[in-house]
Amino acid sequence: MNTIIACSWNKRGTLDDGKIDGRSADSSGTATVNRMLYGMPLDGAGGVTSGSFGPVSLGDRDDTAGSDEGRPAALSVPVCLDGALYNREQIRELLAGRGVWVPRTAHDRELIWAAYEAFGSSCASLLRGEFAFVLWDVRTSNLVAACDVVGIRSVVYYDAEDFTLIGTDVAQLLADRRVPFELNRDKLVAHLTPALWKLKWDVLPEQTYFRGIRRLPPGHVLEITPERVQLSAYWSPPNKEIRYRSDSDYYMHYSDLLHQAVQERVQGERLIMPISGGIDSGAIASVAVRELGATGPRALYVTGIAFSTAELQSSSDLSYIDACRRRLGLTGEVLLADQLTRYPNDEQGRDPLFISDGPEIRTTALANYLSIASALRHGPLPEASLSGTGGDETIDGNGYVYDSLLLGGKWRDLHTRLKQASGGSSSELLRMFWQKALLPMVQGGSWHRYMASVWGEAAEPAPFLHPAAEDEVAGIQERLLDDHRRKHFRYRNWARQYIYHRNAAPSRYYASRDGRRVSYPFLDRRLLEFCLRIPPEVIYKEQEGHAGGYSATKTLVRRGLIGTMPSVIRARTDKTFAHAFVRASVLKHYDHYRQSLAGSGSELARLGLVEPGLLREYMKAEQEHARNGQPLSKRHPAIDETLRLEIWLREASAGREALLRRVGFVDRPWEGGGTVWRPAVRQLSAWLDRELPRDAIYRLSSSEGQVGLG
Repeated sequence: MNTIIACSWNKRGTLDDGKIDGRSADSSGTATVNRMLYGMPLDGAGGVTSGSFGPVSLGDRDDTAGSDEGRPAALSVPVCLDGALYNREQIRELLAGRGVWVPRTAHDRELIWAAYEAFGSSCASLLRGEFAFVLWDVRTSNLVAACDVVGIRSVVYYDAEDFTLIGTDVAQLLADRRVPFELNRDKLVAHLTPALWKLKWDVLPEQTYFRGIRRLPPGHVLEITPERVQLSAYWSPPNKEIRYRSDSDYYMHYSDLLHQAVQERVQGERLIMPISGGIDSGAIASVAVRELGATGPRALYVTGIAFSTAELQSSSDLSYIDACRRRLGLTGEVLLADQLTRYPNDEQGRDPLFISDGPEIRTTALANYLSIASALRHGPLPEASLSGTGGDETIDGNGYVYDSLLLGGKWRDLHTRLKQASGGSSSELLRMFWQKALLPMVQGGSWHRYMASVWGEAAEPAPFLHPAAEDEVAGIQERLLDDHRRKHFRYRNWARQYIYHRNAAPSRYYASRDGRRVSYPFLDRRLLEFCLRIPPEVIYKEQEGHAGGYSATKTLVRRGLIGTMPSVIRARTDKTFAHAFVRASVLKHYDHYRQSLAGSGSELARLGLVEPGLLREYMKAEQEHARNGQPLSKRHPAIDETLRLEIWLREASAGREALLRRVGFVDRPWEGGGTVWRPAVRQLSAWLDRELPRDAIYRLSSSEGQVGLG
């Protein structure tokens, strides 16, 4: 199930100025919490559990049926929770060692409270799951919040002198008029910083796109008292490598952990899952079918996207999707997404999805999401969903191999790998040896040069930025490099920090709009920690008869799931990417985007972040490049990030009321007459009926070879 949390702490005992819709809030903040919970557009009746504990009110709401007449149920302990714990028995055993007995039937909230009473705020380090919680300790006036080590479940907060608000979504906080509605320029500038695009490294992880509203970073605990606000990490990526006698031991161990992670998340439920025809989703689907047992093929419904027009065929994985589905005996459907190449939310107010905190919805992500929405409109389908998100971050990456060999002083092995990767070219070997070996070893070398050379990142700002913004971008980028220097001297394994800042919030947001509960087996804490301790050369097998690329990656899954995953997927040596899909967007829509960025019509220009004329010329050059049949150039990432930010700003800049309406927030409290919720599935269905023809669906039958356009 999807859950949202809310917390209101009145530090002065009255909330006379805390009116949301003209009605006074009570001193404990119960009305404020109920508005924060009932206002969000979860798709479902919405069971609310809440309570007041002195000056603090807490509550959580899920998308299952509520109590009688929608009336909020009372919290038994001062804890609100989003998510679930997967190591309940381990926690119970630890508590028993402290003389604390917790019944097996206890709610996860009660287990967290017992752990807090026994271990204090460090209890978060004992939890394994996908979770975010807030608790109130009335004895010490300590408000404690924490989220899981990857940030799958999010926490945002606003702390003022006289009150504190905590929630799941930025919109919950913006609905309170005491919270200022002001865009955060630092975050906007960070979005335009080139060094962050490929690494997805957030140099401002605690900030949101609204000034004053903060986000709790993954693996951290937040403690707020009347005297202080303290943020501390309870988890950090492990550094000590595991050394087994043979590679097969790694494969077996990984397979066991992956099966356990999936098993904990399926719990005998029926599932709906998007699959791409690649290794990651194929692995999760295969393990899920096995863990579900005899009902597996009937319990898992799969969706995907494909393309029918010739210009997009190279972005289509329909044959692999169908091969995976047939080998596992599954049913499902594939959405033909040829008409979904425009940028999401380009037509303001029309798209059914809009994230309040930043431009997180990408064109390809929207198409994948709509494949599930399309399936849901044909009738009731499972409410639970698995995701293959996290595979790229945990079991991939040839760059980390070179770092590992350098750190271990294995120069002969490094030379062998570079020689194979160079394809026998002496000039290429010399170039790679400089980039992957000598440059990182140069003491005091240029960090900008290291970023540009070793990681393929252009350290220079995009040429269309406003001069003032160029200085700001340079400052953000310098903070990024300083952060790297401090945490990982020279070239020390970027993989750990890359995974650490990974956040699955956007896909969870999509799911909340159609009532699905999504979980992420690849991002399980035990599995993640194991992957981070495996020597990178075990993960990336560049010496096995090929020069590298997709066929060299994800060896843990390819070897560990022999006999579980269909061989046609396990043995894939290529991977279809979205290049043709993105290219179609460039060719079809850049004229429109260039026109919309003209003069004063650009929000980024109004904020002094870009020069519209330079950006239009930059886009024109990329469009001509694509029309000449060439692949997308290095210009495209800068254009893509800038356009998505511009499109988001057009709606965010319209003001508080417009943004709340846009995300579907209902500014009305529970009044004893049921719950307030938006039927998101019906809205999505109407949008799909308008945007796509009904016959843009491939039905995937469980019968061998049955693929039909329906």
